Amino acid sequence: MRILIVEDDQKLKEAMTIALSEDYEVQTIDSYIDAVQYQSYQQFDIILLDINLPDGDGRKLAQRLCQMNEKIPFLFITANDLEKDIIQGYELGCQDYITKPFSVHVLKKKIEVIIRNQNKHEIHCLYSKHIYLNCDEKKCFVDQEECFLTVQEFTILEIFMKNQKKVMTREVLEEILLKDDEGLDKNSLSVYIKRLRDKIHDEKPYHYIYTIFGLGYMFKDE
Repeated sequence: MRILIVEDDQKLKEAMTIALSEDYEVQTIDSYIDAVQYQSYQQFDIILLDINLPDGDGRKLAQRLCQMNEKIPFLFITANDLEKDIIQGYELGCQDYITKPFSVHVLKKKIEVIIRNQNKHEIHCLYSKHIYLNCDEKKCFVDQEECFLTVQEFTILEIFMKNQKKVMTREVLEEILLKDDEGLDKNSLSVYIKRLRDKIHDEKPYHYIYTIFGLGYMFKDE
């Protein structure tokens, strides 16, 4: 089993490496920039990720992993034990959270649990620019702030983000929506799209949903 540690505190990183090397292969990265440029995440079984890196936010790195469709579990490490920050960490898809200072024995137990449960449940998430979707929990975040969507709005956004740069016809969208909305009429889709655009701030410079006249819609994050 292989573990990647993303941590800038040299003493803590060294202590974790020594303790975990007894049972795992360990590799370390000490900056946000190096982590963003890293290309081989798939070789690891778990990532230990410091939130407060000196040159970037570890939470954004977690979102980037989702964007890259990496299905590697990660554990957040932080000196901040505020409830709202811990909750946000779980909402971003982390499997666990540990606050400094901590016992390496507790850390090892948390890792054991994460790895044991790794194949039981995978967090399905989608990320595009400033939008993050946790598809399992049906939650949406825009600029790391929760955006409350209706069932129909979430369904539309999920379809768009799974089919980026593809034209989604009104007929296809309406057929999917009918499964949860028996009262759907010819104007409903347009109303849902407008509300969704407002909620995700779909405007310059972050324009996502494009109307393809006569056909339907296309989602792009360019």
